[in-house]
Amino acid sequence: MSQQISIGQIIDKTFHVYQKHFLAYAKHGMWLFVTLPLSILILEPIVHLFSDNIFTIAIIVAIAMLVNFVVAIIMGNFVSNGFIFATDAFDKEKTVTQASLQKSAWSRLGAACGQSVVLFVILALAALLLIPGLGLFMSSSYTETPGVVLPALGMFLLFAGGVAALVLIVWFAVIFPFAPMKLIVERQGVFASIKGAFALVRGRWLATAVRVLIPKIVFGVIVAFVQIVVVFFFYVITAAMVPVSELIGETATSIIIFILQSAAVLAVTAITTPAFVIADYYVYRDLIATRNAS
Repeated sequence: MSQQISIGQIIDKTFHVYQKHFLAYAKHGMWLFVTLPLSILILEPIVHLFSDNIFTIAIIVAIAMLVNFVVAIIMGNFVSNGFIFATDAFDKEKTVTQASLQKSAWSRLGAACGQSVVLFVILALAALLLIPGLGLFMSSSYTETPGVVLPALGMFLLFAGGVAALVLIVWFAVIFPFAPMKLIVERQGVFASIKGAFALVRGRWLATAVRVLIPKIVFGVIVAFVQIVVVFFFYVITAAMVPVSELIGETATSIIIFILQSAAVLAVTAITTPAFVIADYYVYRDLIATRNAS
């Protein structure tokens, strides 16, 4: 089997493609702002409007969060599709326009959303490992004389199940990034792409894990620094708006701050996410190349 790409090469390639095509990625990433008006128009003002009715607020917030969650999944997959399409096109030195990017991202949106649901269900199944220990521990709590063995056994099974669930989640976390690549680049179906991702990593999980996780840690540190700067910025903004709140009221001030914070979060996400996608793409391409060369 051919030698896999090094971590340094992954990071170098990612930075090169990211800085070279930064504007293309950033423009497409701005589609995430579609979720912003929903948050502003549905959630924040209505909560203030019904601030005296806790039950009404709870219902409105629950509905708004559900709608926002669905919209976020759809737009998140749409943007992610575009990032993958763009990275693949740039790697093959093809010309990419925003119109072609949006068309390509839209063409696989339904499949991408379906794949997201399936991957979420697979991850959720790992939580089932907690049930035996949790059930035994809870049942011992309702027993008049549970003794020592039953609670201890419940805690042990709960701990063992938690460790096993965590191991499974980490294992899946290394494999799952390649499922969207299979879906978008190779235009495979939902289940075929997931099966293909498992096959791609089979026999070299640890080597792949290092190449997937370390670049993410490197880029994660950079993103964390950006977020610290943003938090500090909003700390200054919030302090500066204290005199303004006396003029326009606390409700209006909180809505303005909410809008600015939401926009900043989306902007940071839109700008930084491509780096993670690009890194995964080059690991994916290398896995295919080294598998075919073996």
